[in-house]
Formats: sequence, structure tokens, C-alpha cells
Amino acid sequence: MALALMLLTGCSSATEEALPAAAPSDSFPAAPSVTPVASAKDPLEESCRKLAGPESKAPLSQAIYFVRIQEGIYGFNAPPESARTVAMQIRSIAATAPEGLKVHLEEFILSLGTAISAAESPDAASGFDMFAWQSTIADIQATCGL
Repeated sequence: MALALMLLTGCSSATEEALPAAAPSDSFPAAPSVTPVASAKDPLEESCRKLAGPESKAPLSQAIYFVRIQEGIYGFNAPPESARTVAMQIRSIAATAPEGLKVHLEEFILSLGTAISAAESPDAASGFDMFAWQSTIADIQATCGL
């Protein structure tokens, strides 16, 4: 019977047992090697770090310092040229910031622009809303956990 089986199938059970286990076939692609990839920094964390940076050089701190608010009256602590430089830095950060923070930064840039105009011309001062300014700063600080 074994001989009939061998003739029919072309192999015997004895030869199958004697053969070593076959290596995986080349017809299957090899599993991709897993190499650790450095994870990218969290975009929110990175943007907030750029905003808050070293305290004295932080664009957010410099912008906040530009407008002085005391007893419901505002004034300006720096020349408009300095505020423009800070506004450009914040625009650069906003360009790569995640959407939630980006919205707050765009509002802040608009408010900073109004503050710069108010510092340059008393006629433009009526366009500056110190409550919106404070609210936008609070939103940025809350988003960044500052």
C-alpha cells in the first residue's frame, strides 16, 4: 500500500520525515526590519517652547511687555519698531503652529498690530481693545500651559 501511495503522490512518508523543515520561501517578502525612529516633537509643545523661550528673549513676553495696562489705562513700554520685530517672530511661529494655537496667535498678531498703530498715532488708539488683548494672551497661555 505504501508503494501505491508513493507512486500515486510521488513521495513517501519516510522521506518527508527525514527531510529538515524547509526554510521560508523566497516568494514571501521578508518582514520589514523595525528600526527605532526618533519621534518628532509635539507641534504644540514645540510652538509653545518657541513662544515662551528664555524668559527675557521670549517673543510672547516681549509682546506682553510692549503694552502696559494699569488701572484700566494702557500705554506702551517699547518703540513700535521693537514690537514689529516681535510680531514677525510670532508670525513665524504661527506659520508652523498647530491649528488651535495658530488661531490664537493670529488674533494676537492682529491685536499687536493695532497696539503698534496706537503707539505710533494717538488717532489709531481708539482701535486698540485692551480687554481683547488680555483675553488673547490668556488663551495663548492656557493653550500652552504657561
